[in-house]
Amino acid sequence: MNYIIKTVPKTDIHKAIALFAVCFDSDSREAELFFEPDEKIVIGAYKGDTLCSMLTAFKCTAVTSDGDGNALYMAGVATSPQHRKQGLFHRCFEYLLSISQGYDFVFCIPATKSLFSLYRDVGMDEDIPIKKVEIIFQPEPKEIIRLGFNDDISEYIAKTDELYTKNGRCYIKKNHSLAESTIKSFLLYGGKAVVGSNFTALYRLEDKKAVVADIITDTETSASITDAVKSFSPFGKADITLPINVKDDFISNANKIIAVEKKLKSFLNITGLYVNVLYNEM
Repeated sequence: MNYIIKTVPKTDIHKAIALFAVCFDSDSREAELFFEPDEKIVIGAYKGDTLCSMLTAFKCTAVTSDGDGNALYMAGVATSPQHRKQGLFHRCFEYLLSISQGYDFVFCIPATKSLFSLYRDVGMDEDIPIKKVEIIFQPEPKEIIRLGFNDDISEYIAKTDELYTKNGRCYIKKNHSLAESTIKSFLLYGGKAVVGSNFTALYRLEDKKAVVADIITDTETSASITDAVKSFSPFGKADITLPINVKDDFISNANKIIAVEKKLKSFLNITGLYVNVLYNEM
């Protein structure tokens, strides 16, 4: 089959939304949310007027101790079932690189382990592994702001940026519309965003425990993370996903907690895959 690889025009975004919904088995609202952010590049493989495959790259800023860099967050890689195994992702990715001069690196967040081989095939590497740990604690409810899908999450976004800046972490700064879209997609299916005096977190409740998809505190110590989770989880157990080295530590009552070892690295030197936490459910 002869396919044409090109940038998907705004007039075809409805085709991209439809392809996203089919390939990711999502409802239309999630698909629409994905394409809401501005400053994005959508690359598509067409056969005639049919959009057969696509990827989307969102423009971000890499904030580092050495200065800021330009990054592209690649997501929404999708090919309709009848057009798979034609090398369309590789062709779309090569086209993205050909029009992306001026960007320091491209990163993505594979949804499952099985997808890593796909990205390795185009020269990307795993750079920051994620770890999951379980903590046991006694809940200590505190006054916090708890936000759902229909709430304004501007305060959550602002507080998160403030905490990143305060603790000096190198991180990917998304513009407001991309941050809002990403977080709203998590909240769409019952997740919650919480804002405390010294932390922010995204979590959902399942099987009588809190599943924490993202969390940042002012000091990023095991104690501050545990205290934050205590304040919003009604259960005494939580699974936490972190994109950093985690080791087990024990306190006097033998409850398992986490000790966080910061691993700051200049994103300007990264040319491969940056594995973040939010959608990586390995």
